[in-house]
Amino acid sequence: MGHAIHSYISNQKQPALYYGYGMFTAEVASTYMEDFVYERVMSQADDKMKLSLMMQKLNDAISTIFRQIACYTFEQELHTTFRQRGFLSMETIGHIFQLHMESYM
Repeated sequence: MGHAIHSYISNQKQPALYYGYGMFTAEVASTYMEDFVYERVMSQADDKMKLSLMMQKLNDAISTIFRQIACYTFEQELHTTFRQRGFLSMETIGHIFQLHMESYM
């Protein structure tokens, strides 16, 4: 929902040149909206459900942080490699991506 709201408002309030946004900006909006939903569900949950929700939120936070770092370092290496070599094959891009996703996983 965070992505949808961000896109909707961006498209209404900005010139077409600025409609697009990076993954990191999108994740901030998405995570922000998740917190609203989380608070609402927590307010109605019993103790067992609260523990389950807190554990899931902790897992999601860790995953989000490390996934974003892996994506960022992938993009850094991809751009550096492209500047050095020029055209990159699908296999090379896949290899770089896999290296960074393995560190995340």
